[in-house]
Amino acid sequence: ENQDSSPSQSQLPSSPTPSLLLHYSTTPRQLVNQQTATMILDKMLGLCCSQSETMSTALKMFGKKKDDKIQEEEEVAAPAKRDDIIKVSAFTGVQTKYENMKWKQLSIKARKAAKVLGYEEESWNDSTWIEVSDYHWWDLSEEQKAAAETMGWSEGAWESQYEDYSWEDLPEIVKKAATAGGFTSAMWDEDTWPEDLYKSWDELTNKQRDAMAVLGYGRETWDH
Repeated sequence: ENQDSSPSQSQLPSSPTPSLLLHYSTTPRQLVNQQTATMILDKMLGLCCSQSETMSTALKMFGKKKDDKIQEEEEVAAPAKRDDIIKVSAFTGVQTKYENMKWKQLSIKARKAAKVLGYEEESWNDSTWIEVSDYHWWDLSEEQKAAAETMGWSEGAWESQYEDYSWEDLPEIVKKAATAGGFTSAMWDEDTWPEDLYKSWDELTNKQRDAMAVLGYGRETWDH
């Protein structure tokens, strides 16, 4: 009469879960212990899965950050486009008489010298013709001449942009500037100008403006 209360093999699920397997392997007298064990096992499995998901999420986040960092480094290391490359002048500020620099770019020493010559910030930035520009080199006061020299001027540049100098007599830096502007020694001595310089000051390239500034030209003297 006593029938086995255990389910037949056909009644078992095809893929029982750990908790069900534990249930079918126990007797009714062990039910309380089985339930407790099942709860513990389920919690352990839940904790394990939770940690796995957390680790997976962390790895994904780390991987993303790592990829982002690599991408940033690649962008930094990538060569600049031609239009983004800053062209550094072959001549220093004082050699170009600071012609192509704004007032705020000038050193304190250069600003003081410019003020002695009669410039202020507005007149400098606007390339305004000032009174001292009409003076001959030998008419400058000692203070003005010293200020002009601080700004890179010499008698040859101030008086004639070296046009009355032969190639042989030019200072080396002036030869370099003339060559950069397209002159050859023969062209210079024959007073022949490069065709590429027949432009307004604004139409010249930065390289050409710097080179001509070394000779003593500026916006006002060039365009007028």
